Amino acid sequence: MRGKVEGAEPLPELRRQAEAILRDRIAASPCSKASLSAADALRALHELSVHQIELEMQNEELQQTLVEVEAGRERYSNFYDLSPVGFCSLSDQGMFIEANMTLVRMLGIPLNDLVGVPITRFIFTEDLKTLDP
Repeated sequence: MRGKVEGAEPLPELRRQAEAILRDRIAASPCSKASLSAADALRALHELSVHQIELEMQNEELQQTLVEVEAGRERYSNFYDLSPVGFCSLSDQGMFIEANMTLVRMLGIPLNDLVGVPITRFIFTEDLKTLDP
């Protein structure tokens, strides 16, 4: 896999920025004026190789976590959408933000027409009086 996500495009702008930062760091480094010994170069190569492997391992772990999160989201979505009980999310002002298909069928209004409608539209007027303190 080597650090690539399926369908991901290369990030040339990110790479260009990283190379510019590296050039600045090399220019500011005291080592830029003195040549490295072969042993120092081998140590640096070893450190970079180890760091690359660490990053690859972290990437694999992140990819696995993403798969688990997506599976959890799918389970939640199925629970919410396929539940025999009507569920909805409301804004602070009592407007529908989203609803599952059970509630849409219960209210007899298409989902697109429900979003943004106040829930009070579906509550009897005499019942609304009991909501006010």
